[in-house]
Amino acid sequence: MKYIFSILILFLFFGCLSQSDEEACANGNYKKCTKLGTAYIYGQGVGKDEKKAFDFYTKSCNGNDLAGCYSLGLMHFRGVGVEKNPFIANDLFLKTCNNGSALGCTTIGYSYADGVGVDKIDHEKALKYFMKGCNDGDDLGCAKVGEAYEKGLGTAKNITKAKQFYKKACDDGLEEACEDYKNLLKSS
Repeated sequence: MKYIFSILILFLFFGCLSQSDEEACANGNYKKCTKLGTAYIYGQGVGKDEKKAFDFYTKSCNGNDLAGCYSLGLMHFRGVGVEKNPFIANDLFLKTCNNGSALGCTTIGYSYADGVGVDKIDHEKALKYFMKGCNDGDDLGCAKVGEAYEKGLGTAKNITKAKQFYKKACDDGLEEACEDYKNLLKSS
């Protein structure tokens, strides 16, 4: 009985929390809209509903919440709750990048490196966005800059710079960058 009572209390708490979050979102608190979008996309405390997630992320993005824009971009990129469209996704990732999202910059870098949602593969543009992501604090962006210097993608090969960027990503905790850094140390 105590277990059932605890579940009931949690249900009531999250139900009230969701209602107040919805009110806050309706009143222009776009971070709450993003929070609601995330709750609906994963079914956390509410029933999973991709349409509602899309609507909340759209509202948050229109209010310039970068996390909401990035999440909306992922929905377009993956075709979750909306028709798959990597071009729209990249527009949203670029919006987040241009407004200070390191992850948005790294993601748009991947799009140029892989030729997804862009006119063609462009390693120079990919490097530009990976570098911006790295400079803004994304360790994966730093690792991709290291890879570009190691392989000469969008720039001349430069093993010294490759090591520098792999080490930076490694120091930030990215294990795969640590392996790349160690491999370059062994080979040089």
